[in-house]
Amino acid sequence: MKMKQTILALGLFASVLLCGCSTEFTPDSSEYFDAISKAQAIIVLPSDTSEVRETITGEKEIKNFMTALKPERWELQGIPAAARKTGLLRFVQEETRKLWQPGNSTGMYDVCSITVYDVPYIELEIAGTELPFKISRESSDYLKKYF
Repeated sequence: MKMKQTILALGLFASVLLCGCSTEFTPDSSEYFDAISKAQAIIVLPSDTSEVRETITGEKEIKNFMTALKPERWELQGIPAAARKTGLLRFVQEETRKLWQPGNSTGMYDVCSITVYDVPYIELEIAGTELPFKISRESSDYLKKYF
């Protein structure tokens, strides 16, 4: 899994470098859908507490969650200054167990995280890069149900 993270980070870095000469860099949110959808659990953390409110597991539930987010409609836009954070969604996946490692599991690691705001905006953090997106009102209302 570390290899996949490294490849993803290098790919993002190369994209930034290659697009650096152009006047505009607009990553397509669908590029991130594959990485996000590989998560095995989504941990819901409201801003006002450090306690986990809910953990979404199960392939079908995660797929339904991702469908409701409609990532194909996200637009790269800065978060308004007056926006307030309502919570954080941590997308986690179990580390790949190597043949030579003892035990059944090596633990979970973050694939990415999404900060949810009180306005229809989110901030996706993936491979050390933070990307602000404007999302649909429907997706925003769906996310607010978790917080």
